[in-house]
Amino acid sequence: MPKVKVVVFGKGEAGKSTLIKQLIPNAMNIEHEGRTIALDHGTISYQGWDFHIFGTPGQAHFTPVREVLAQGIHVAVFVNDSSRYFDDEDKKIMQEMNAAGVPYLFFINHKPEGKKERRSTERLLEDFPKPVKIIEGSAASDEDVKTLLAAVKEVVSG
Repeated sequence: MPKVKVVVFGKGEAGKSTLIKQLIPNAMNIEHEGRTIALDHGTISYQGWDFHIFGTPGQAHFTPVREVLAQGIHVAVFVNDSSRYFDDEDKKIMQEMNAAGVPYLFFINHKPEGKKERRSTERLLEDFPKPVKIIEGSAASDEDVKTLLAAVKEVVSG
């Protein structure tokens, strides 16, 4: 069974941990006062593949953790909270992710209480390599995270 390392990037409170826990309910999460401070990790077998999924902490002072987690990855996922502006912090994390030189998926997380940011996703990403796929949904939705997992498999299986 092929083993694939997937790393989930994004700003703090974007929904990375929620997405991983929705996909892998028993995933490990290291948090303090409700915020991820180190990483999330879980493994899921899907259609003959083992996906080792790591979630990075979003806070700026955890850049070294993201750099270590980015080593040896096969595909990246960037989680964006659609209700918050895509700012310099998002851009910095996108640059870190793109430095890994792997294909990535862009997951637009619609939180129930949030309003959608007005700028188009294409405009937000105009300074970055194009994602393999843009997926919109909720990190808390079983159906939406399974759509993301299917897209990850599609990327790695060619």
